Amino acid sequence: MSGSPQERWQALIDSFTTHRALWVAQIEAVVQAERSPEVREHLAAGQREAREGLGGSVPLALLSGLMLQWLVDPEHGPSGADVVAGLPSALDLPETDHLPETDRSP
Repeated sequence: MSGSPQERWQALIDSFTTHRALWVAQIEAVVQAERSPEVREHLAAGQREAREGLGGSVPLALLSGLMLQWLVDPEHGPSGADVVAGLPSALDLPETDHLPETDRSP
């Protein structure tokens, strides 16, 4: 993919509309993976490939979160410009003091 970071993110975001059925199938497969080791391994292999193609786990996590936002509320989903503008604040991790002890990661 060529272009500026904003253009690249926008192209991915646009695919949530143009290829909606594919992205919905991704979500459905994740639910099935909870009960199917075969589906889980297939998805895990796809995620490993996606991490490599996107440049790591953080871009994949960002893509996954954007996908969920767009599938649930496409009228208010962020744009590529919103993503790029929000990246600096993403580096400032949120406080976890409000979470119960059992919900915190080690």
